[in-house]
Amino acid sequence: MTGVTAFLVHWAQMPRYRWLARIVGARGMRQVASAAYDHVLAPTLYHLHRLRKHRRDAGPQGD
Repeated sequence: MTGVTAFLVHWAQMPRYRWLARIVGARGMRQVASAAYDHVLAPTLYHLHRLRKHRRDAGPQGD
């Protein structure tokens, strides 16, 4: 289970997020949310992860 489907499962189990699961899980919205996740959010998160990893691996400079 990945992407929006995973979020929907988690949100449906969290009382404060059930409303979000119902909205995003609605017909039409799920396809839009999946496209946004696959083409915008996931690549952005991966890019941020790579930056953090690069900074961590570079370590402190100086001395």
